[in-house]
Amino acid sequence: MSDKTKAAKVGIFTFVTGSLLALVLVTFGGVRLFKHQTRYFVELHDSVMGLSEGTGVYFNGIHVGSVHSIALDGVDPSNVRIAIDVERGTPVRADTKAIINSTGLTGLKVVDLQGGSPKSAALPPDSIIPSGQGGFDKIQKQAEQLADQTTKMMKRAGDILDHADQIVTDLQKVTDPAALGAIVESTKQTSENLQKASAAIGAMIAENRVALKASIGSVSKATDNASQVATDLRALIRANQGTITATLADLRQAARTFKDLAREVREKPSRLMFSSAPEERKMP
Repeated sequence: MSDKTKAAKVGIFTFVTGSLLALVLVTFGGVRLFKHQTRYFVELHDSVMGLSEGTGVYFNGIHVGSVHSIALDGVDPSNVRIAIDVERGTPVRADTKAIINSTGLTGLKVVDLQGGSPKSAALPPDSIIPSGQGGFDKIQKQAEQLADQTTKMMKRAGDILDHADQIVTDLQKVTDPAALGAIVESTKQTSENLQKASAAIGAMIAENRVALKASIGSVSKATDNASQVATDLRALIRANQGTITATLADLRQAARTFKDLAREVREKPSRLMFSSAPEERKMP
């Protein structure tokens, strides 16, 4: 076999092998060599465990691209930034949501683009697609809430059982024959003491009944005497009303005279020593 023949066979083998490899990559790897793609970003505040680079991106369940990269936000480490490449012409709208869904029991996740009304504007390239919550995530969160509520209910049930045990213990103490006998005996003693006290009070009232009547009579008599004194006083005032009125007038006149004398003494103290004696007043 000549060298040219060997070179031709090697070339043919290389070409066939390359063609088969390219066909496998296009068919099974999802590589779109002759299609243009548009890049978008998705930001999440949840865990993206199970999502990796090269994972498929779907639009309402139809494969339209793949995940290009996954990285933490440099400003907010709790924020995960996912770059996705989708086929140009994919109807990504302003109201489209990016949902991280699980593909099954394996835990692997994919990016599923959902929603987008025809009236909404198309989302420009390199924009951020708002994230949504998938059905599995909702079920997981509901399961976590249910687990929390179950834990709280179990704790409350434990508290109720503890209280029930305490109540049973108290009932056992109350229903103990010795304790019941003590309670009955104490009740009997209390009843006897009440009877004795009632009898003593009755005897005391009987012994002091005469004295109580005398005291009530004395109080009534004193009240009558006070009423008589008030009546006599009113009669005396009416009988001497003229004299009392004249006496009050003289007292007022004397008070005015004393005020005048005091004022003159303050104004001219010398008159107290050198003034002439006043003329005697004649009685009317």
